Amino acid sequence: MESNKIKHTMITLDLDTLDEKQLQKSLKILKKHGFNENVYVSKSPGGHGRHVRAWCKPEKALTLEELLELRKKAGDDLMRVDLDYYHGRQVGVLFTNKKKKEFK
Repeated sequence: MESNKIKHTMITLDLDTLDEKQLQKSLKILKKHGFNENVYVSKSPGGHGRHVRAWCKPEKALTLEELLELRKKAGDDLMRVDLDYYHGRQVGVLFTNKKKKEFK
């Protein structure tokens, strides 16, 4: 796991649903933790979910462990969170095309 001294100001979520209530719940959780700057929401390339990218102000930045826990709370794809935890990273990659592995 990377050093807890590094703070992150960007979060990405891969929501496996198009449900508007779930999206609003996720955005509310992010906002509660300061991730309400430059929020971008798009439909996932498969068309069955949503991708969210948001930033916070530097004073609200989180350690990697805090960020991964927030992603879980906000409904991120648990397999993706667990992989990032295992590899000790906050990748921030959301693919725009699953077949070509293009990313934002």
